[in-house]
Amino acid sequence: MASTPSSQTPTKSVAADLIKQTNILLQTLLNFFNVPIIVTDDRGNGLRTAQVNISNSQTPSQQIVLENLKRRSIIILNTGTQNCYIGELGVSTATGFLIKPNTALTLDKSQGALYGISDNSAGTTLNIIEE
Repeated sequence: MASTPSSQTPTKSVAADLIKQTNILLQTLLNFFNVPIIVTDDRGNGLRTAQVNISNSQTPSQQIVLENLKRRSIIILNTGTQNCYIGELGVSTATGFLIKPNTALTLDKSQGALYGISDNSAGTTLNIIEE
């Protein structure tokens, strides 16, 4: 049985550094593409959070959360300065549910993907927590 030289054996610190670098790369890609991704385990346990910036320049609208068949509830808080509207794909300011600045929308048993659009190109920020 051949032994591996100690210089080629990965250490815990090397593995931890690799994981950290991978996470940094993934976060950089997500920020560049402005794609909200909420990581869940296979059982849908725990809380997941995200922060999403939306504007009215997204055509037809921007996805703010992915479909999650194990979601029990979701809270969407508008922490920005502009109104936003939430709904299905293609939501508009005329068809969406209005969330004013510093106001939240809570949905129980909503498992589908949700989309959003804001009043103007300045956009607004949504903080999201789901269980």
